[in-house]
Amino acid sequence: LYSCRPRVASATALFLLIFLVVTGLLPFPRNVSAPGIVESYPDIKVVNLSAGSVVEYLVTPGQRVVAGQPLVRLENPELDFALASAESRVTEIRVRERLALGKRIADLKPVQQELAAVEAELAKLQRDKQELVVGARAAGQWIPATRESIAGMWVERGRYLGSIVGGSRFRFAAVVPQEEASELFRAPVAHIEVKLWGEAFRSIRTESVTLVPYQHEKLPSAALGQQAGGSVAVVQNSRQEADNAAEPFFLINALLEEQSGVHLLHGRSGTIRMSLSPEPLLVQWSRRIYQLFQKRYQVS
Repeated sequence: LYSCRPRVASATALFLLIFLVVTGLLPFPRNVSAPGIVESYPDIKVVNLSAGSVVEYLVTPGQRVVAGQPLVRLENPELDFALASAESRVTEIRVRERLALGKRIADLKPVQQELAAVEAELAKLQRDKQELVVGARAAGQWIPATRESIAGMWVERGRYLGSIVGGSRFRFAAVVPQEEASELFRAPVAHIEVKLWGEAFRSIRTESVTLVPYQHEKLPSAALGQQAGGSVAVVQNSRQEADNAAEPFFLINALLEEQSGVHLLHGRSGTIRMSLSPEPLLVQWSRRIYQLFQKRYQVS
């Protein structure tokens, strides 16, 4: 047994040498994959400009709409109360203004200033009241943000309610984690392909790809989140946050080529795959370990 030790040590050293040569010198392919969704391009995002509780959708999903057509109706009892209060204050101040007309100018000016301020507040409340009916800003096809009804849900100002689509082109909006996005910023992309669920055997070519150079928290579609069966972790505290990612991400917009036999529809999900220049495995592993350490301990 003692006489075999040199041979065992030599074999182990040879194995380690081969391992280091293979993993440290030979380049291996690198790929970044990210889930995403097909969007009609251009499309118009529909958001509410006034907070309120959703009463009803006024059109059905997929229905053609014209510019200015009401889409969603909301209500806000607090806004109604504030509007009635502001109207009463305007009426009261106008009475005080008429009484002050027969007095000194010094008594009239403060009343007029107060009236101007309250009338401005009233005008804003009236605009907010009108915005409770969300309308289409252009003609096209109405696609709601979620297949489930959100009637009765409270939505803050600026909530994404759906899209008006009608463009003849399509793009693929993909969600890339921070650690993988750093690879895309650092290295050139050699090849890009998109595959849609249900047609995994068919690759879709892209005309142009844009990596948006800032972080996002709102997903392009709630369908990408785990609550809807997607792969992206989302905030779990309420139904209203179904499209809020648990961690910031980067967004990739890829304009898709028109290809015969490919069914591009707004809302279809899939995956984008980007091939980067090859690197040795040791370089790839060391970078992943550093990114994991950086994410875990928040070091720069």
